[in-house]
Amino acid sequence: MPWKVLVKINSSALAETTDKIIKTQKVLGEGAPFEYGFIDETIDRWYEGEVKRPRLLGAFSSLSILISSMGIFAMSIYYLQHKKKEIGIRKVNGATIPEITNLINRDFFSWITIAFLLAIPISWIIMDKWLQNFAYRINLSWWIFAVTIVIQLTIAFITICLQSQKAARENPINVLKSE
Repeated sequence: MPWKVLVKINSSALAETTDKIIKTQKVLGEGAPFEYGFIDETIDRWYEGEVKRPRLLGAFSSLSILISSMGIFAMSIYYLQHKKKEIGIRKVNGATIPEITNLINRDFFSWITIAFLLAIPISWIIMDKWLQNFAYRINLSWWIFAVTIVIQLTIAFITICLQSQKAARENPINVLKSE
């Protein structure tokens, strides 16, 4: 079984000290192979993955935001296609564009809020377990989740409002003439 020895050396005389250690090992080690490394290099290798991980997480986060925005966009178009006649009837009965937009947005935002409330505990547990592996640990703060829901609702608001405004401005005669 190979020996492992940690030696603290002065970095100004690195080559000389390394040569002395090698000579001493040859005398004491009786011909056993000698391998050496430096702690700082070993620690750098350990955390190499942690340096690459933020870039990877950033790329996947951007991709997931894009996919979720496309999903919300598609769902809003699908939802509004089924609600075209209802929107037309409401407009004929005197509903204003802001009232119709409000009605449509309320449905979407309630589902988005429910989804977020379900995701908070799951993400809290996963992130807390991941952060426990670090020597210098930070605690999760509530504001991280608050910022997340604000960003999420802003993206959803922009996506849904554009579609609901378009549907609310459509002429009710064009929608209802097929009935």
